[in-house]
Amino acid sequence: MKRLLSHPNLYLSEHIHQVNIAMDAILNRHQQNIQNRYLNFADIISKLAQLHDTGKGGTAFQKYIQAPDSFRGDRLAKAHTPLSLILTLAMAIKEGWEPLVALALAQAVNGHHAGLATRGELDARLYSDDIASVLKSQLSTLDLLELENEIGLRLSDLALDKSPWLLAADFIEGCWEKIDTLKTTEAINYRLWVQLLFSVLLEADKAF
Repeated sequence: MKRLLSHPNLYLSEHIHQVNIAMDAILNRHQQNIQNRYLNFADIISKLAQLHDTGKGGTAFQKYIQAPDSFRGDRLAKAHTPLSLILTLAMAIKEGWEPLVALALAQAVNGHHAGLATRGELDARLYSDDIASVLKSQLSTLDLLELENEIGLRLSDLALDKSPWLLAADFIEGCWEKIDTLKTTEAINYRLWVQLLFSVLLEADKAF
């Protein structure tokens, strides 16, 4: 089976392993009560490492990463973050994740090259015609078995055949509805928890 690259000289599975090691090291520097103030980091941190770069399994990205300096293809076609977001939300839908956990992971995956998105920005990404067009092409050539082999998660039974970005948008709307029910203190604690999760991923992703 063909191996998928994360970087020119690094397989995706190797990158995920490195990110996991770095995340554990970073979290060990924080008190346990900070990690668990809102939700349990230990239950989701490994899954975040596995999912954050799933979009790198796309054919265009794999062509790009073999020789980044000489790549002359469509820059949007080789973008991996939108596909990573869709695959993360498809996993959330399949496994029935709690809405606030799903939103936190989606925000971290979506923003790990750009920053946390506002509600409008995340919704716009899921409803973008340009991104939908690219996602159709990426999904049509995505080898889920190859990607499963690299990240260690079952992907072949995800609902990806009928506009999964629209299913993701509907799911995210439910997450926003959950946010709207939070009291002010709960919302602040959740925001800080998401920022901590996001920061841990960013530091771990750049550590190697």
